[in-house]
Amino acid sequence: MSGDNFSEAVLNAATDIVAILKEFGLSDQDILDAIMEYDGDADSSVEAVAGEFNISAPSERATSANKTMVLQDVLNHSELGVVTDSRYGHKVNLEHQADDAVNRFGYGFNFQSVGADEWVRLKSTHPRAFRLVVTGESGETVTTATFRYPPVDDEAQKSYQQQGALGAALNDTVLSDIGLHMCYLDEGSEHWKWFIIPKATLSKLVETYGESLAVFGEPLVRRCPRYTYSWNQIDIDEATDHEDEFGVPEPPTTYKLEEAYDLSEPASQQLW
Repeated sequence: MSGDNFSEAVLNAATDIVAILKEFGLSDQDILDAIMEYDGDADSSVEAVAGEFNISAPSERATSANKTMVLQDVLNHSELGVVTDSRYGHKVNLEHQADDAVNRFGYGFNFQSVGADEWVRLKSTHPRAFRLVVTGESGETVTTATFRYPPVDDEAQKSYQQQGALGAALNDTVLSDIGLHMCYLDEGSEHWKWFIIPKATLSKLVETYGESLAVFGEPLVRRCPRYTYSWNQIDIDEATDHEDEFGVPEPPTTYKLEEAYDLSEPASQQLW
C-alpha cells in the first residue's frame, strides 16, 4: 500500500487521525494492529488509516464526519475497544471483551454469580444480582461490586436499557476503582460500541475537545460521554424481591441504578 494511492486530502486526514489516536494512548503499532482490513503493505500507521477511508467512510472525501467515522472505527477495533452484540447477554458477549480491554492496563475482568444456578435464564423482570470483578495480574481480586439490572417492563427496550445500566454501574464502581472509564461510541443496528480509557487521559481529552470529544467538529462519543439514557420503561415498583425470587439473599451493597441516580426526570439524567 503506497501513499501514492491516496489523495493529499486523505493522507492529511489520516495524519490528523493518527495524532488523535496517539492522544488516546495508542502507538503506531497499536493502530496498525487495529486495522485488520488493510492489505499488509502499509509502511506506516498513516497509510493504514488512509486505507480505512475506503472501508469505513462513505467516500474518500476527508470531511469532518468521515474523519470522525474512521477515528471511531479504529478505536472500536483497537485494544481499547469493547463491542457488544445487540442481542445482549453480559456473560456471553461482554465479559471477554471487557477483559481484553483492561488487560492492556494490567488487569483482568469477569462476572461471578451470587448464589447457585449460575447464569440461568430467568423470566422475572430482572436477573439475579451478580458480581463485577476486577483481578490483578496474578488473578487476585483487586476490586468487586455487586450489580443487578433495573426492572424493565418493555421487552423491546430490555437489551438497550440493560447495557446502559451496566455501563453506568461499571463506571461508577470497579472501573472507577482502578482509574479507568468506559465511553460509549455508538449503537448501530447490530452492535454497541465502547472503549475503555484511563480517567486521567479522558479528562485531558474532555478539557481539550469538550464532553462529546468533538475532535473534528463532530461528536466522537455519540450523545456525549455523559449519555442521556431514557429510563421511562423502568417501573421501580415492579422490582422483584431477590431472596423470594431466587432463594439467595441480595447483598445489601448491590449497585442499583434506580438508587444511584434520581430517575424521576428520565430525560435530564446524564450518565456516562
